[in-house]
Amino acid sequence: MKMFYRSLAMTLLLVGAAAATELTDAELATIVVDEADLTYRTTFDLPCSLSTWQALVEDPVLFADLWNAYGFGPAYQVSLHGEKIRVFDPTGLVGDVSMLRADPGHRRYLVRGRLDHWAVPFLNDGLAVFELETRSTETGMAGGLVVHIQAGNSDTLVLLERVAGFVVDHLRPALLSHMANRIELNLRDAGLMLVAIEEIERRNGWRPDTVRGRVGEDLVARLLRTLVRTSQAERGHQGF
Repeated sequence: MKMFYRSLAMTLLLVGAAAATELTDAELATIVVDEADLTYRTTFDLPCSLSTWQALVEDPVLFADLWNAYGFGPAYQVSLHGEKIRVFDPTGLVGDVSMLRADPGHRRYLVRGRLDHWAVPFLNDGLAVFELETRSTETGMAGGLVVHIQAGNSDTLVLLERVAGFVVDHLRPALLSHMANRIELNLRDAGLMLVAIEEIERRNGWRPDTVRGRVGEDLVARLLRTLVRTSQAERGHQGF
């Protein structure tokens, strides 16, 4: 019996020690930024209002549904799982997104990602931190995006981490080029979609014939509700 209690006590001590060393999302994000294998920076200008951008960014499921309805690619699937956002695209990328900061002009996300693709067998697991800053301009809005990526974060095999680090070092230019191409194309298409959305808002649900069949009544109703909510929230903040 004494041996049982000693074993139980030791188990509790070990569990307690493990819990004490578990990192919060904010702490983990700091490590990713400080020890990133890849860092990508870009700036962008979009011909839409900052309020429209904020409305869609605050509702990622709606953003993805509109994105897919307009026919942009890749076709992202976005769902909510508690406080986390799960993003999947047909290339095999799956990410669980945690919001770390959600100020109107500054957003910060931590992404736990997995890539299932034959061409990159070693870079299966990874962490990323997205830093997004936005502001209004005379012609619409402007922003800056910084992405920090730490690849090969599977703790099961130290060897795998070492191989992943080797691959990242030697493929960094190609990986950065691929990342830049994906982000730039997504920002371009997002700008086109946001301009079309503002036209729907201005004309109270009207859609051009080219998208009428894809952006259905339910989707437009969700969009208009989100835009109204964001507008009311902004007026509330301005009242203080």
